[in-house]
This record gives sequence, C-alpha cells and structure tokens, in this order.
Amino acid sequence: MKRIFPLLAIAAISFTGCKKEDHGGVKQLSLDISLNKTSTYTLNLNQYGDADDLSTIVTQAGSYVKSEISRPSGSRGFNDVYTYIPDVNIKVNETKTDKVVLKVYEPESRGHCNHDETDITINFKISN
Repeated sequence: MKRIFPLLAIAAISFTGCKKEDHGGVKQLSLDISLNKTSTYTLNLNQYGDADDLSTIVTQAGSYVKSEISRPSGSRGFNDVYTYIPDVNIKVNETKTDKVVLKVYEPESRGHCNHDETDITINFKISN
C-alpha cells in the first residue's frame, strides 16, 4: 500500500496540472489592407504561432483567384504563409471590398496546457 500511494498522488497531480484558466486565450487581430486589383498580398503567419501550431482559413474570401495558406517546401517548424490574389472587375475610381478570416492555433489534442489561438481578420479594399 505504501508504494501505491505515491503513484496515486503523482497521477492526481498529472490530471489536475492544467487548470482551465491556464489554457491561453484567443487573440483577435484585424488588418485593413489596400490592394490594387492586379496585386498579390502575402502574410507570413509565423509571427502569430510557434513550431507546433497549425493554421486554417475560417471564412474564405468572397472573390479571388487565389486565397490559400501554404507551407514553403523544406521549411521546418511553423512557417505558413497566406496568399491572396483578388478576382474583381473594377471600373476606374471604383473600389470593392473582400474579407478573409484566418486562425493560427495549437490543437488541444497535442497534450499541452497552453492552447493559444490568434484569429486574424483581413479586410481588403481593392481598387483600380
């Protein structure tokens, strides 16, 4: 019985080691980007995450030739890049808007207590 008690104490500490309030938080970020209709916008997401994070598009842009997250080949760790190329027909002196929402996060299934998340809303103002 003396040998079992220390093991039970260690197991109890292991299961209670992550308190709800220690799980990190959700950061909200909004970027307003002015873009020419023939331009390409890229955003390196590594400034918002760390080595074991993932990224995803939560809300896809409305009108685009390209709107995707990629990881450069041969890169190590978290090095995701978001790329946006608008697909709009704009008259002279006209502007259109588009919006995409990205998420950089550490999934809870990784077994860490810290589950930080950054939600990035990009508001594009596209002109001629």
